[in-house]
Amino acid sequence: MNLYQKITTGIATTALLGSLFATAAFADTSVTISDNGSGSENSVGVHTSNTTTVGQTNSSETTTLVDSSASTGHNSANGNTGGGDVTVISGDATSNVLVVNKGNSNTANVSSCPCDIGSTAVVVSDNGSNSENNVWIKNKTKTTVGQTNSTSTSTIVSSSAKTGHNHASSNTGGGDVTVTSGTGMSTVKVINHGSSNTLNPTPII
Repeated sequence: MNLYQKITTGIATTALLGSLFATAAFADTSVTISDNGSGSENSVGVHTSNTTTVGQTNSSETTTLVDSSASTGHNSANGNTGGGDVTVISGDATSNVLVVNKGNSNTANVSSCPCDIGSTAVVVSDNGSNSENNVWIKNKTKTTVGQTNSTSTSTIVSSSAKTGHNHASSNTGGGDVTVTSGTGMSTVKVINHGSSNTLNPTPII
């Protein structure tokens, strides 16, 4: 008996995020402080902000129960008379079990924000004497990626191979009595793959 069982985790298996950003375009900014009177105080602030948050969560629970058995033999040759030969042969009994459990996978391909923030032009001119002029410009980009995987795997395998239990008795007459049992072989292989998180940061050139 050959038994191959492949279990692929069943709850929220694979999450793949490709390009996370569409190009964000901002208009050009022009700041002009001019033609103000003497002793004036002028302040201008420009703040550009881009925030991206990526969250991936996977949870799986896998339970595998396998019962595999192979049996041969239990042959009987009893009470034969007349002197003839008596032969009992049983074949091989083989039980092969392979169990493969695959965990979850999170993959995030995250690139720096391809944001076209435009240009910023600042002009300070033709203001009166003793005027005070301040211009500040702040561009901020923030990317946060969180990946969580939870996997629970339980595998219970029962495998057996039985051969033999052949009987040859009460045979008379002087003939040869031959009893041959085959080979009993049981193999079990269990492969459990854990979950994985992959983060591929891609710089913008």
